[in-house]
Amino acid sequence: MKRILFPTDFSACSTNAFRYAREMAEYAKAEITVLHVYQMSESTGVQPSMAQMNVFEKKEETWFNSLMENFILQEVDQRVKDHSTQKTAPKTLVVGGPTVETIVVLAEKYDLVIMGTHGSTELSNVFLGSISSKVAEFIPIPLLLVPSSAKYKEIKTIVYALSLMGKGDISNIDKLIAFARPLFTAIKCVHITEIGHSSLDELHALMLVKNKYEDYHKHFLLFKMMEGRNILEGLKEYLVEVSADILAIGRKKKGYFEQVFGKHLTQSFFHHPLLPFIILPN
Repeated sequence: MKRILFPTDFSACSTNAFRYAREMAEYAKAEITVLHVYQMSESTGVQPSMAQMNVFEKKEETWFNSLMENFILQEVDQRVKDHSTQKTAPKTLVVGGPTVETIVVLAEKYDLVIMGTHGSTELSNVFLGSISSKVAEFIPIPLLLVPSSAKYKEIKTIVYALSLMGKGDISNIDKLIAFARPLFTAIKCVHITEIGHSSLDELHALMLVKNKYEDYHKHFLLFKMMEGRNILEGLKEYLVEVSADILAIGRKKKGYFEQVFGKHLTQSFFHHPLLPFIILPN
């Protein structure tokens, strides 16, 4: 993890998420690029001329560069207050274009994208149509989403909600190791089934995965299979049990989050005290 992309809208939520980006970059000795994507207003319904567009874009870029400068200055001040040892200022990038598409294309040059999300209101829609969900659906690299209510603390434990019967989920373990290693963070992979529904195939798959990663220190990478009233409740219980700092989820296909979690996740889980979560593309 050498390059981190941090899209921002300059909101308080975004500032909160930047604390995660800064601390993780410091641990990993990584470079941060702070990105703002602006769009031309279409409120008038009138197609502007090319000259008008050029003037508008120049004004927009000047304005947002000013906001970016203020954002970075506030960050430098906060680093001093926090006695941070990171001395390299983040790079900045202000570009015009469609937000989601621009972030997804630029992300190909980075190892990780970190974004803030606006509390439970947005999180209840994070899989159902928000900017975050659209970025998560198409982004080619890991995406860390930080709720506005999440307060940074040292990242000691990542819980990976693993499907033992999904090849993509298992291959994502390598991506998670690459993310966690520079942070000196433990990964706890958990496969949850409903009570009474465990199968021999799942147990066999668990043994195969454990054997594949047997060379890793047992305190760094752990695997567990457990039962719960349902997958959601079992996951919530495990997150509390191990004092998780980040939840990791594998992205399988378009519409996956809605199919697997649906309304129960958004209404029950994301209104629970919130954790940052990292989405791993297969």
